[in-house]
Amino acid sequence: MTTALIPNGAFLNAELDFGLSMLRQVPVTQQLVVSPISVIFALAMVQAGARGKTKMQIDQAISRGAADGAVVDYYSKLSRAIMTSNNGTQARIANGFFIDKRFNISNEYANTVSSMYSAKIESLDFTQPEQAAKTIENFVSQVTSGKLQNIANADTVKDAFAVLINAIYFNAEWEYKFLKGSSSNRTFNTTNNTGRLVGKRLSRCEQRKVFDKTHCSSGRPAGVAVVRF
Repeated sequence: MTTALIPNGAFLNAELDFGLSMLRQVPVTQQLVVSPISVIFALAMVQAGARGKTKMQIDQAISRGAADGAVVDYYSKLSRAIMTSNNGTQARIANGFFIDKRFNISNEYANTVSSMYSAKIESLDFTQPEQAAKTIENFVSQVTSGKLQNIANADTVKDAFAVLINAIYFNAEWEYKFLKGSSSNRTFNTTNNTGRLVGKRLSRCEQRKVFDKTHCSSGRPAGVAVVRF
């Protein structure tokens, strides 16, 4: 396999569709910040050991039915590319598979997820859920330099036979700095009936890139606008 990550249209489209499908499951009145790629990384680790209909459904969701080797190759390289970011960008990914010690894990699966996704594999005593959850918490905290906490608790472990974790910490400077003079306090609607004042960038045509590349003066509606900071 090659070492460089080559953008793949099928995977990119699958990631976009997956993220939008996730958002559609959330009630419009609920506030949520979620990283679809974090969920996809977790599913990619499940895919490595899945079989039958489950495997087919995961393949379709995260790769539009790509071959096994292509799925592992693409997402393992994407994971490494994120973790090796530079230019002041900090990125940490905590992948972990924690299984109740009463069950066995196949060596083939353990080798795949540990080598390809840098996942930690560990057997824990799930009859002691608080201690098991603490072990998982310590792992995530250690990998992310203490930036991510409260990922797992006793309820997470209780009645489970395995816990699969993906946690991503990301910190970077804006590509274009946020200027105080280009913002003002505006109302941000948190629900249909409530709102609060937050700092918003002033709406200026030249500060926006419209997804369909329509000129601002045309009056045509646009579904997506990217504001570069």
